[in-house]
Amino acid sequence: TPYSGRNAEYYSEDAVMSYICGREQVDEMSRRGQVTMMTHFTGNDFETNRHGVATFMTEQTYRQGPLKGMEGALADGGSLGVMTAYNRIGMVASSANYGVQVEILRNEWGFKGYSVTDFTGLNPVAAPKESILAGTTAFCGFGANDPYINLNNLNTIAADSRLAEAIQDGMHYVLYAIANS
Repeated sequence: TPYSGRNAEYYSEDAVMSYICGREQVDEMSRRGQVTMMTHFTGNDFETNRHGVATFMTEQTYRQGPLKGMEGALADGGSLGVMTAYNRIGMVASSANYGVQVEILRNEWGFKGYSVTDFTGLNPVAAPKESILAGTTAFCGFGANDPYINLNNLNTIAADSRLAEAIQDGMHYVLYAIANS
């Protein structure tokens, strides 16, 4: 279908089938010590202009579609890794969406693993500070001299106690994933 920009990378266009396949594969891989990485979390429904597309849908549609497809692996299968998508959920970058990243993924589903952005390169799509505050633990593709990030010095981090606490929490999630692999 024209929806879900990377259908070839997903188990199925059907959310319930994806739920079942994801849960079973992640459960089996986890029992063998593997850390699985579920991609792309979530609402990645368009490949063209995916760096700027904003995905709008009702909460019911979101829960019965994109979220349901990931829930089996992340909530019931025990995946310890997730990669966010490029898209925005509404007007908020998917990696910076507190409602999805923290309220649903961590609080509702009990996810204790690490969350990494999709490859971002040299652009501010991932909203670095906001993403860290929303539970993102790693960034794929950012360099130390990236002009969009001013978070790579201790003075900046020390001046913002919420940011420092979020980084510390993020490291706990990364270490938990490693310790349980």
